[in-house]
Amino acid sequence: SDQDGPLRGHRAPDKIPGSGARQVSLLRPVLGVAGALARGLAMPWKRTAEGCELTYVTTADGWVLPLRRVRRSERPPLGPLLLQHGLGSNHMVYLFPGRSLASRMADLGFDCWVPDLRGRGLARPPRGVRRWTTSDYVDQDLPAIVDAILTRTGYDDLLWVGHSMGGVLLYMYGIRHGT
Repeated sequence: SDQDGPLRGHRAPDKIPGSGARQVSLLRPVLGVAGALARGLAMPWKRTAEGCELTYVTTADGWVLPLRRVRRSERPPLGPLLLQHGLGSNHMVYLFPGRSLASRMADLGFDCWVPDLRGRGLARPPRGVRRWTTSDYVDQDLPAIVDAILTRTGYDDLLWVGHSMGGVLLYMYGIRHGT
């Protein structure tokens, strides 16, 4: 009924005044979507996935990078999985509340690691540094991240899932570091 929609108490006329045409209300569905969106945004979101451990890695050139770990057991049977975000995003692409790929993969038996590269999220530069290149990701950030993951898990290798630039970085890392 008209009382249940976003325009409570408002009833649109059946016909446009002065014509024989029926009125088509586009406003009602738009307001309904906007209202649902507003209610969703007003919900208190968790900042990280449930059971997420936050640690930090320091690169050779002094950047401090956050590294989040999501696992369901002490030694997950499927080993470490690096989930690398793309350009213009951060860890939330894999730790989005209610739709966390990291949490889902951890449920399946992976030890998930979700970093933020320099310039993203909680990453902190050394004093005075404000510029970086893709080479810095490949030569500084990723070696520190991969080394930290392998050291902390005791594995000799890891799996890598990359979104957009995160996938390109996998290829660049393999070419540059031969692994």
